[in-house]
Amino acid sequence: MPASVSTFFRIPLFWLSFHNLPIWLYYLLSKKAIKREGYLNVYFHPWEFYDLNDKDRFGFPKYVTKNTGKEMALRMDDILGRFSKKGYKFSTIIDFINRIF
Repeated sequence: MPASVSTFFRIPLFWLSFHNLPIWLYYLLSKKAIKREGYLNVYFHPWEFYDLNDKDRFGFPKYVTKNTGKEMALRMDDILGRFSKKGYKFSTIIDFINRIF
């Protein structure tokens, strides 16, 4: 199942945009996607919660390492809190698929 995209420019609302866009913008784009589609599908990798900023060790470009580790956990808490306050429901992909089929 593909990641959701923004309504205007079809920006993928996936792990890379979550790390690089300002959190307020990611939230705004996500809300609009939810309003249009009725859901938001995002996915994250476990390694994103590890601090990857050591370029000599990992060799990743900045757009991959931005807001990893503790910053990722804080951003995730922030966005989940915002979604919860709006009353959005959360589920796994398999639960979502089972509900629609």
